Amino acid sequence: MKNKLIGAFVALLLSTSSFAQVLNIVSFGAKEGSNLNNAKAIQNAIDKCAQKGGIVLVPPGKYYSGTIYLKSNVTLSVMKGAELVGSPFLKDYPVNTVSAKTRPPHRPQWPSMPSRALIYADGQSHISITGEGTINGNGLSKEFKTRDDDPNRPKMIMFVACKDVNVRDIHLRNSAFWLQHYFACDGVRITGVNVYNHGNLNNDGIDIDSKNVIISDCNIDSDDDAICMKSDGFDLVENVSITNCVVASNCNLIKMGTASYAGFKNVSVSNCVLKKASVSIMGKKNRHNISVEDSISAEAGIALEAVDGGSINQVVISNITMTGIQTPIFIKLGNRKFQPAPVSNIIISNVTATSTSFLPSSITGIPGNDVNNVILRDIMLISKGGGKNLDPAKPIPENSGGYPGNSMFGKTLPAYGLFLRHINGIELNNVKFFLQSPDERTAIYQSDVKNFKSN
Repeated sequence: MKNKLIGAFVALLLSTSSFAQVLNIVSFGAKEGSNLNNAKAIQNAIDKCAQKGGIVLVPPGKYYSGTIYLKSNVTLSVMKGAELVGSPFLKDYPVNTVSAKTRPPHRPQWPSMPSRALIYADGQSHISITGEGTINGNGLSKEFKTRDDDPNRPKMIMFVACKDVNVRDIHLRNSAFWLQHYFACDGVRITGVNVYNHGNLNNDGIDIDSKNVIISDCNIDSDDDAICMKSDGFDLVENVSITNCVVASNCNLIKMGTASYAGFKNVSVSNCVLKKASVSIMGKKNRHNISVEDSISAEAGIALEAVDGGSINQVVISNITMTGIQTPIFIKLGNRKFQPAPVSNIIISNVTATSTSFLPSSITGIPGNDVNNVILRDIMLISKGGGKNLDPAKPIPENSGGYPGNSMFGKTLPAYGLFLRHINGIELNNVKFFLQSPDERTAIYQSDVKNFKSN
């Protein structure tokens, strides 16, 4: 029966692909079994396939592997009923040398970028991961249960300086670190991917540091940031479209930063449902301090953070619904030892959000550096209520150089709906605020806000 399924699947692949060959990893010596490392067999299949281009097939069954290197013109196809499982041993994931530059001129000489991965590619083109099967990073392995900032844990997928990347219809589970990292790539399409990433710390769902990117029709449930645009390299993260996704997290749901060295431009986010994660292994800090009654909640729904010298410019976010969120909208210009760059030209519209904490949505610059030109339109923000007026004699900290996050100004803020500070040009058009219980605070708090319009 299995052979018939494989035969039918291969015939379908050949009928829908321009490639002439489909190579089964079993034909190259891959075997099922938890004590086997099939990396050599799978790599042999990839190397052979790369000579002419084609498809490397993972058939039904469970196959363990250390690092494999995807090459140009090769599609790794994981069949329904197949599971490619990462080795539980760190020794099976060599440290790779990242070819692309990772340090803009103003960035300090930090350690090399973490580069261990189950599936790695550098400088390749026309590469794909497809199929209705599962890739499991084995992030629950005892060898990967280390401290929060340990860079040695392997990612599941890391593609560097690649062109024409496609990842579609695959189930991705429990990486030991970030699940997907696309760095300095050009042309990335992630479609119909199902992510469940709760195996370890730093369990981001998708990390994008590339240009010309489409993320669509994905279902993501992650312990850390769900979809995160990072700017660690020399080039802008630009021309990014995120649409039609259901996204869940214990941290931020759709985020820019915190790495924001070169900056972000031309980003569209639309038609997404944002919600709290299904489970939490992080034991989120400060949850009780900000009066979140739920044991699980996300920190920020939309988080735009420019704190490392890179700019944010031309961002459009529309048709978003959020529940189980502490802070629906968090926009922060900051200065972590670098000269701030502009945050400007942002439109957020057609949003309905129910928040769970005393921390409202906020848009903040720093003294001498404003957030510029923001439009909020057709937005409904439903707050939990129960907040108390703050002591006016006690200033709200700027925390200009702090790590950006919804609780960086304290346990509460003097508004239940929207906190605005150091802004030049903001328009509120049909923005409504509602309370689930009485609140002593005002709906909107302004400080150093210029060119404010509301209707």
